[in-house]
Amino acid sequence: MQKSLTYILILLLFSCFIIKAQSIERIDPPFWWADMQNKNLQLLVYGENIGNFTPTLATKDIVLTQTQHFTNNNYLALDLDITNAKTGNFDIIFEDTANNQFHYTYTLRKATPENQVPRGISQDDFMYLIMPDRFANGNYNNDIVPQMNETTIERDNIGGRHGGDIQGVIDKLDYLQSLNVTALWLNPVVENNQPKYSYHGYAATDHYKIDARFGDLALYQQLSEELHRRHMKLVLDIIHNHIGDQHWWMKDLPDSSWVHFFDTYTNSNFRMETLLDPYATEIDKELYLNGWFDVHMPDLNQTNPFVATYLIQNNIWWIKNFQIDALRMDTWPYSEPNFLKKWAAAIRSEFPDISIFSEVWVHDISIHAFFHPHNIAAQTAHTAIDGLTDFQWYNAVIEAVNNPSTWTGGLMKLHNTLAYDYLYDDVSQNVIFLDNHDLIRLWEATGQSMYKYKIAVALLLSMRGIPCWYYGSEVLMRGTASPMDNVRTDFLGTWKNDTTDLFTSKGRNDLQNEAFFYLQKLTKLRAEYPALRKGTFKHYLPQNDVYVYARSMENQHFMMIVNTSDKMQNLHCDRFAEVLQDFSQGKDLISDKQFDFSQKTFTVAPQSAAWILLSK
Repeated sequence: MQKSLTYILILLLFSCFIIKAQSIERIDPPFWWADMQNKNLQLLVYGENIGNFTPTLATKDIVLTQTQHFTNNNYLALDLDITNAKTGNFDIIFEDTANNQFHYTYTLRKATPENQVPRGISQDDFMYLIMPDRFANGNYNNDIVPQMNETTIERDNIGGRHGGDIQGVIDKLDYLQSLNVTALWLNPVVENNQPKYSYHGYAATDHYKIDARFGDLALYQQLSEELHRRHMKLVLDIIHNHIGDQHWWMKDLPDSSWVHFFDTYTNSNFRMETLLDPYATEIDKELYLNGWFDVHMPDLNQTNPFVATYLIQNNIWWIKNFQIDALRMDTWPYSEPNFLKKWAAAIRSEFPDISIFSEVWVHDISIHAFFHPHNIAAQTAHTAIDGLTDFQWYNAVIEAVNNPSTWTGGLMKLHNTLAYDYLYDDVSQNVIFLDNHDLIRLWEATGQSMYKYKIAVALLLSMRGIPCWYYGSEVLMRGTASPMDNVRTDFLGTWKNDTTDLFTSKGRNDLQNEAFFYLQKLTKLRAEYPALRKGTFKHYLPQNDVYVYARSMENQHFMMIVNTSDKMQNLHCDRFAEVLQDFSQGKDLISDKQFDFSQKTFTVAPQSAAWILLSK
């Protein structure tokens, strides 16, 4: 009899484990913290027919305020009040009408130490942008992961997987520091388990996983810790507008309202001006906001409160878990505007010092200003972000270095673009750049001209905003953005069959070394002189393809000169008296040339940029 009872008990225990395994596949977020400003936590529970179970909590410190069901019975949402929650584990008890019961243990972690809170980024930083699949291959063992949908390495296919990973990034942090990089932005590293063409990271299939071909959460934590040990910062790239069509939601949606669906496939019209156009039709606005980016990228519906909460909590989870210092939001204007305000306020409430900059890819300054959080017209309610990716500045610089000055072109285009800074209360947190993962490479854009390359670099590192550098442009990597994959080629040096190593001076040719050491020199100067980063700014109207501007701060006064012409230019001191004041001398920190301003005129070299430190 005793043996029979024991056998029955074993069967019952075994059946409970079966129920547990079948009923709970995941709970998101996978864990949380007890010390949050927002005391409400929503758990998304997923498992076969979990909607048939009633949850209760085996603790009095946490209150289950509401259980919410979905059209799909495989989901539940549990709303918890964690006001009085204590750090540690607690059990969620699930019971069905037949009294079948099982427990799920959930964890609230300890508070984050004060020295690990986000630090933000500023004009003091020099940010470096990396596409992880193409930068460095630090672990050949994760090149192919058999469980993933795409199981090939095709370096000769610009749209295929190439094998770069997080370990490769960690291995090259010394290299980045040699360029005086202080902040690292990786294109998204979350799981992109698509059948093909997802190396770029913008088609998420699981918001809580690192893509296995890049590494895992532990390796990402190692990257974060190593960066912070080196006093560098980590920028997280996030996407709220869309996901990959192989996302685990898409295989079993809670209900159809999580994604914008149409009778037939409908893509966005990509016309963000519809959001500010006083005459725009509702259908045009709807197509802009709700149309899909691509047939493989479903458009998320952030007006759905569960989607909104899921995205907000996911971002908070990454920031707090990995000590993220700044967020870069992809396709900012394509998400629902009211959601973006709620999201930004929620992030800022938890992390007051984090920096947030958002992508707004437009060609019109007025549209750019509409989406800027600090526009003086206040056309949109201010959100809690800091700045935008400054495509206006980028377009102006590429125009300035490539073309002679006209009434609106060449250097005048750059001058006038900066003149439009009156549209903003504060433009210092805009991120400025010379190329990125969507744009023609700098070396290509300058027609492979070293003097144009150098002028562009000098402008990037001496103007308002946070400068961002795209991986490999320091070694003159090439590529046009048609298709975009052409600008995402491999940084040679870490793959088994690479015949050269561009991370070393010996592996680079003379031209590549000239470009590399020029960037290195200017980033070092920028780090040494605060005036170059955040001094007051004045500029003169360009004349004869010469543009003069000044950066001043306390006892540091710089006169910056750009000459895009092929002629030596004579400049009259009287015209620049406002900047020269009583300074009689100057030294160009780039060329080491000495200037004497006690005379009536001085000369500047053709096709050059000068950073002149003024002295008496």
